[in-house]
Amino acid sequence: MNFGLLKKKDTVSRSLSKKNKIIASFMEPDDVILDKIESIEYSYKPFNENPVRGILAFLALALFAYLAASELNSLFNGVVLFLVGFLSISSYYIRSTYKLDRIGVERRFLGLTDRREWGRFRSFYKLEGGILLSPFKGKSVLEKFRGFELPTQDNNGLIIAFIKRKFKKYE
Repeated sequence: MNFGLLKKKDTVSRSLSKKNKIIASFMEPDDVILDKIESIEYSYKPFNENPVRGILAFLALALFAYLAASELNSLFNGVVLFLVGFLSISSYYIRSTYKLDRIGVERRFLGLTDRREWGRFRSFYKLEGGILLSPFKGKSVLEKFRGFELPTQDNNGLIIAFIKRKFKKYE
């Protein structure tokens, strides 16, 4: 993944209000554009990036459930095992929606919403697959557990610039 600012020909959809959408091509998000952006909303589905890994995980889960059902002589236990296993890895197959706005960040998945305000975060880091918003000032072992991970794809330059702007407001 590329975590630099947007390149010249990248097109990004930015929501200026609930009714208006603007499509703009630009090199780098400047302050004027960032001031007008009220929110950034995007969806993410890891299965689209690596479908082979998803298919292999699904087949391994199905095989494990089948072996457990045959060993326990109970189809019910195999079905329950498969459902519980699939629910534990469902974020890989089912789309999540992320929203960054003036109040905070939000993740919607399977009807559940995880919302955190900007004031809770003290730092952020670029990761291989996205951005980690951390509640700690410096590096900590616990930031993976207490932080908020934003996976990024195409519009990471705009997201990083938006986050930097929010951190400047809370410093």
